[in-house]
Amino acid sequence: MAVLAIDSSTSQVAVGLVREGRPGIGRRLAGGRRTGSVLPVAVAQLLAEEGLRPAELQAIAVGLGPGPYTSLRVGVMFARAVGLAVGVQVVGACSLDVVARSVGTEADGESFVVASDARRREVYWARYDGEGRRCAGPLVGAPAVVRQVNEGVRWIDAGDEFGPDALVLAAWVASEQGIEEGVGVPRLPWFEQTWDDARADGSAGPSVPQSLLAPEPIYLRKPDAVAPAGLVGGVS
Repeated sequence: MAVLAIDSSTSQVAVGLVREGRPGIGRRLAGGRRTGSVLPVAVAQLLAEEGLRPAELQAIAVGLGPGPYTSLRVGVMFARAVGLAVGVQVVGACSLDVVARSVGTEADGESFVVASDARRREVYWARYDGEGRRCAGPLVGAPAVVRQVNEGVRWIDAGDEFGPDALVLAAWVASEQGIEEGVGVPRLPWFEQTWDDARADGSAGPSVPQSLLAPEPIYLRKPDAVAPAGLVGGVS
């Protein structure tokens, strides 16, 4: 089984490929505003290195965020476009959950928070128990408030050095039963969630299953770019 994974939920674009009987290979490149140009090249190089055509993949996995609106959407839409073009199933997962899986046994039975840069002086975050099960979030809020709510809990910054690992995501998908048969995965409703909407303990966060999901971006707030009022609802 060959699974390609993509994550563009941080300033780094991560791509990875796992293939049965072979060691996984991955890349991490500067993304941000360059995601749209960097991602296709990185994927093409990865497949060429393994001598694979896109149609030979059994699944494409994509990190769904939360993350910056534009770069996150580029990654998810790219994965969906490739999947549609070659008839390969595309599945996603919360990017914070991917980082939590990377932590693995290093948690030593202790709870931890995974946080990533949400800009506007805020972070996207989720809390996990000592076995990696998500018990709060994903949410967005000011770092000081998030740390106060999670006082004494280990903090993992899912930034440039420890962002979502595409190989971990690819391996997650490859390990799931029924992917090759094209089984359905849950779809997420469109939702908005801000810190003010949630109780301090985070228990009122959006219901994002800690599982493989349909390839829909997880947006926790409105995009920074807003259409001019005169264009909303059509041109008069």
